[in-house]
Amino acid sequence: MVAIVAVVAVLGFCARVQNGKFAAGLALVDSGALSTSTALTAPSSDDARSLSELYRMAHDLIGAYEPDKVAVLVYQNRNSKTLGIARRAEGAVLAAAGHRDRPVVEWGNILALRKPLGLDGNVPSQQTYDEITAMIAGAEGVDVEVGYAAAAALAATDA
Repeated sequence: MVAIVAVVAVLGFCARVQNGKFAAGLALVDSGALSTSTALTAPSSDDARSLSELYRMAHDLIGAYEPDKVAVLVYQNRNSKTLGIARRAEGAVLAAAGHRDRPVVEWGNILALRKPLGLDGNVPSQQTYDEITAMIAGAEGVDVEVGYAAAAALAATDA
C-alpha cells in the first residue's frame, strides 16, 4: 500500500512596526521548504501608497504561486498606534487573499505555532522562532519578518 501525502503550499505573512511604519514579510513554504520570499518596509508615511504596494505584492505572489491558503501571524502590541499600523498591513494581505479566493489561517502569536508543529513546552518567543525556522529548509539568514511569515506558513500546512 502506498501512502499519499498531500503537498500543501502556504503563503505566510507577518508585519511588525518600526519607526511608525510597517515592516512586512511574505514567505511561501512548500513541502517544508521556503520557495520564495519578499520583505517590504513601508517606503514612506504615505499609508495609501505603502498599503497598495503590499496588497499588490501579496496579490501577485498568490496569483503566481497559487498557495492552498494564506497564514497570518497577527501582530501583538498594546500600543494602539502601532497596533493600528500593523492591522492595516494585515488587512491589505487579507484583501489580497480574499480577492484570490484563498482561505486564511490566523495565528495569535508565535507561541501558538508550537502545538501544530509538535513542539512541546512553554518557552520564550525567540526560542520558538529559532526552533521553527530551523525546521524550514532555506530559512537561514532571512529577514526576521520573513522568518515569522515562514513560521506561520509552516504551522498552517496542517491547519
